[in-house]
Amino acid sequence: MKEAQALRQQLREARGEQAEDAPPLQRRFFQVSQNLTADLILALEANRALHFSHEVQLRPQGLRPYRDLQIAAAVGLRSALVFALAAGLWVGTASPMAIMLMIMPVMFTILFARLPEPDQVLKRATFSSVLAAPVALFFTLPLLALNNGNFPLLILILGAPLFVGLLAISKRLTLPLGLGFCTPYIILVQPGNAMDFDVARVASNGLAITAGIAIAFLMFRLITPPNGPNLRRRLIRQTATDLTLMGNTSATTTGNANINEEWFNARMADRLRWLTICDKALPEAQRHFTDLGLTGLNLGQVSCGFKVACAAMQHPRCSTAPIAGNWPWLRPTRPVPVAPSTRAFASNRKGSNWLWTMLATWLSVTAS
Repeated sequence: MKEAQALRQQLREARGEQAEDAPPLQRRFFQVSQNLTADLILALEANRALHFSHEVQLRPQGLRPYRDLQIAAAVGLRSALVFALAAGLWVGTASPMAIMLMIMPVMFTILFARLPEPDQVLKRATFSSVLAAPVALFFTLPLLALNNGNFPLLILILGAPLFVGLLAISKRLTLPLGLGFCTPYIILVQPGNAMDFDVARVASNGLAITAGIAIAFLMFRLITPPNGPNLRRRLIRQTATDLTLMGNTSATTTGNANINEEWFNARMADRLRWLTICDKALPEAQRHFTDLGLTGLNLGQVSCGFKVACAAMQHPRCSTAPIAGNWPWLRPTRPVPVAPSTRAFASNRKGSNWLWTMLATWLSVTAS
C-alpha cells in the first residue's frame, strides 16, 4: 500500500514538472499511469478490508432528512388528531382496552410518516392485523394453556406464527403485512411468567389494535403529505443554494470544509423523495420536479468532478478567473437552447459564478 501511494505521489510530481511544450502522448501516459495507480490503491484497500475486517470501520455520512415546517406541521397535526380521537373513545367507553387506541395508532402514524406511500402501508398493515387476534385466540393461547411452564414448547408455539411474519418483513413488498401481524401478535399474547390466558382481554385488545390502525389509515387519507407549490419552490430553492455553496471555492476552503459530494448526496436523498411526492399530485404533463431534482443531483456531482480536476491541474487560473475566459473553446459558438430544468434552477439563484455557467452550458449542449 505504501509503495503504491509513493508511486502515485511520484507520478503526480513528475506530471507537474514536465515542460509546457511536452508532447500530448507523454501527457497521456502520465494520466493513464495515475489512473492505474489509483485503481491499484483502491483494489489494495478493498483487499485489506476483506482480510482485516475487524480493523476497518466504515463510517459513511448518514442521510439527512429534509426538515420543513409545513411537513412537520402535517405530521404533528395528524398524530394529534389520532391521539385526540383515541382519547375520546377511551373516555367515552371507560374501557381499559381502549388504551391501545392511544398507543398503536400514534406510533404507526409517526413511524410510517417518512415512507413514500404511508396510506398504502397502513392499509396492508390493517389487513394483516386482523389475522393476529384469531391466531392468538385459537392457536397460541390454547396450546400454551395446555402446557404451561414448558419453556421449549413456548418457543415452538410462538415461533411458528412469528416465523411466517418475519419472512414477510424480510421483503420490502410484504413488509407492511409482516409488521402489521407481528406487532399486534406479540402485544396480544404477552408471553411471560404471569400470563392469564384471558380470552376476553385478547379479543378486546385485538379489536382495539385493528380499529386503531384503521383510524391511522383514515387520517393519512384525510391529511395527505404536503405537496403544494410552496413546498416545491422551497425544495428547488434549497437545491440551488447547495449548488451555489459547492461552486463557491471560498466557502468550501474557509468556513465550510465539509461541503463535498457526500454532504450533497446526503442532503439530496430525502429531498428527491419529497419531489417525487409532489410529482404524484400533479397532472401527467406537469410532472417534471423529479427531473429537476435529478438534474440538481447530477450538477452537484459534476461540480465535484470539475473541482477535483481543476485542483489536480494545480493552475492558478482554475480558481481565480472564469474558465470561459481562460479557455475560449468552452464558449458556445451558437445560441444554446436552455433546458427547462436549467432555467428553473437559474431562476431560483441570486448571482452566478463561472462553475454554474459552465455546468448549465454543458447540460444544455448535452440535452440538445
